[in-house]
Amino acid sequence: MRPSICLFAFVALLSTGFPATIYVPDDYATIQDAISAAVNGDEIIVRQGMYVENIDFLGKAVNVHSEQGPALTQIHGGGPSVNKEVVAFENGEGPGSIIDGFVIMNGFGDNGGGIRCVNASPTIINNVVTQCHSDFLGGGVFCQNSSPRVANNTFTGNTGGSGGAIYCDNSSPLIYGNTITENASGSGAGVFCENGSDPTIIDNTIFDNLAHGPSCYGGGIVFYDSSAVVSGNSILQNRALHNGPPGESKGGGIFCTGTSAPQIDDNKIAYNEAYTAGGGIFCGGDATPLVHSNRIHDNLADIGGGIGCEDSPAALIISQNTLFKNRSVESGGAIYLAGASPTIDGNVIRRNSSNGGAGTGGGIASFESSALISSNVLYSNGAADGGGLWCTGSPTILNNTIFGNTAVNSGGGIWCSDSPGGVPAVTNNIVWDNSAAQDEQIHVAPGSLNPSVTYCDIEGGWPGTGNIVVEPFFVDAATGDFHLGWDSPCRDAGDSAALGLGTADMEGDPRVAHNAVDLGADEFYVHLYVTGDVVPGGKINLFVVGKPGKPVTLASGGNVIDPPISTQHGDLHFWPVVNTHSIGPMPSPSGILTRTLKVPAAWNAGEEYPFQVLVGVWGGPYNLLSNLVVLEVE
Repeated sequence: MRPSICLFAFVALLSTGFPATIYVPDDYATIQDAISAAVNGDEIIVRQGMYVENIDFLGKAVNVHSEQGPALTQIHGGGPSVNKEVVAFENGEGPGSIIDGFVIMNGFGDNGGGIRCVNASPTIINNVVTQCHSDFLGGGVFCQNSSPRVANNTFTGNTGGSGGAIYCDNSSPLIYGNTITENASGSGAGVFCENGSDPTIIDNTIFDNLAHGPSCYGGGIVFYDSSAVVSGNSILQNRALHNGPPGESKGGGIFCTGTSAPQIDDNKIAYNEAYTAGGGIFCGGDATPLVHSNRIHDNLADIGGGIGCEDSPAALIISQNTLFKNRSVESGGAIYLAGASPTIDGNVIRRNSSNGGAGTGGGIASFESSALISSNVLYSNGAADGGGLWCTGSPTILNNTIFGNTAVNSGGGIWCSDSPGGVPAVTNNIVWDNSAAQDEQIHVAPGSLNPSVTYCDIEGGWPGTGNIVVEPFFVDAATGDFHLGWDSPCRDAGDSAALGLGTADMEGDPRVAHNAVDLGADEFYVHLYVTGDVVPGGKINLFVVGKPGKPVTLASGGNVIDPPISTQHGDLHFWPVVNTHSIGPMPSPSGILTRTLKVPAAWNAGEEYPFQVLVGVWGGPYNLLSNLVVLEVE
């Protein structure tokens, strides 16, 4: 008996304890038949071919993948006559339920044309989802109360009422590494998120999607009462184009409204278009996104070519972005504010325009706003009025560098009016080398009260406490380098008690570094920066800012560490320190050290090398470590 019992147990273990591999059509003629026969853990391998069927995972943790990839293996949903999604996850499926490596096409449904996820969190990878349609929500993928992993797919040619490619309702998917292109809907042609959704949207290419209709929003992405992490994406050539009056179209790249608070960080947002407002990004209602460290360029809208904000609260933050070559037809080449009071801090705003110089606010247009506009560099922007900045209301304009902007009519640097909403407070700014037919630096609208202008360096002069008229001595304004030298009269010349003064300058250096705050966007402090392309065998220019006469040591090392090592001279951001080289001393009187360095030929594309400098001698007074610079080889 004992051997028979053992044999029976072994056979039972074989039949239930080990995953099986099932082939379609070898073992089962259809994918659905294979799923129905499978148990959790089984692998279903689908041979090349077209399978006209609609499949349901039935709650099973099975891996369904093609043998030859999507180029040779398609699942066809049958078209509009079938009126059903191609793939369904509606029975609590988790990450072990996998659809991998198919063209998923010609699905038609009310909510979810290609893939439908309800109360499920499957894995959707390496597929091409195309020519699927939803009458209402989610042409490509529909998610409701779900958190799928959606990675390395291509979504193209899908359509829906909202969410042409992907729709999220109270869902938190990981949307990673996908190509989302040429999808269309009324709102959120690429991705639409609402009702408390909190997706993670990382490293995707979202381009050439179209939101269209009588009124439409978000060619690329829509957030409505949702949060998200949006990082490392290329959001390009998306459009929100309504059919005509009285409709509107907002948010060519990204549209945020309701109580949405996404973190939009380190993306490229370019060549997007909205007829009405917010070519790159639109923020409305109570939305409070953090828009940080993005490259926002070549976007177009009637108002707010780069970013448009309407009725947004103070919690909205636009910081450390580079906005360039954005265009508006009427107002706000880079940024437009209407009744909005965000913080606009530490941005570089250059070469933007309002209708090629015929509108208002080439850099920023602020209408009835009490925004905090601080530590920005606005240069080479153009408009009819307010080449750099156009404002009504009472914004706080603090510690900005406003240089080389152009107005056809008036206010090359700043144009302002006290009607409606009070006068702006202009403090600690450098307003220099701007041009206009009337009032090159600052223009006050006829009949308006003068703004409060104090502790500013204004070419041509301006009445007010602490104002000066003297060449600011930038490192190289012609190339857009607005760092102050040690010998600049703008150093220590500001009001350190100014309302709204932050703790950091445009680069994150301490805002009050010495006796008093400096004027302009830059605070003189130990800083390392590099210009030029990092190409093996090529050359780059290295700049160090620091106190004249101090020795300078350049250090490179192993891995970047977070958090950094705290030392008596500041944070050390990598370990171990591998190489050190003396490159000083700091020159006098400028305190700006420049070195041209050759990039080693042995460096390879994609490699990264961290650097810091120590200005001074280790263990001595006024000896500081700089910020971290990571060189990425091209």
